[in-house]
Amino acid sequence: MKKICYVLMLFACMVANVSCEEEDSWEAWANKETLVVYEISCNTPGVPVELSDICYNPSRLTIKDYWRAEYRTTRESVFVTAECKDPDALIEVKIYANGVLIEHRYGNKWLQVAVRIKESYVKYPST
Repeated sequence: MKKICYVLMLFACMVANVSCEEEDSWEAWANKETLVVYEISCNTPGVPVELSDICYNPSRLTIKDYWRAEYRTTRESVFVTAECKDPDALIEVKIYANGVLIEHRYGNKWLQVAVRIKESYVKYPST
């Protein structure tokens, strides 16, 4: 009987320990900050380019020629929308996460970029 109680107590401690480790891992992943750098440029000098959805900010920003900004975020992904009225203007968007270029896109008149900046948090079944 003592062996069964000992085994059950050991099993309960192992289960409690595993669940705490998973919670800590999830919490660490969810709270991990990423330094996001946006570099946005337009090849036509003086043409206004309107930016929106930068790091989930609902306000709009108008730039000309070149713009660079840094943000710290705990989000899993980031977005940016860039648009201008000149159909010949080429808009270029670069997004860096923790110093690494993770997205580089360009397009005329309108460009929307959405990119995942965190590795996925995947829970594997216990064996």
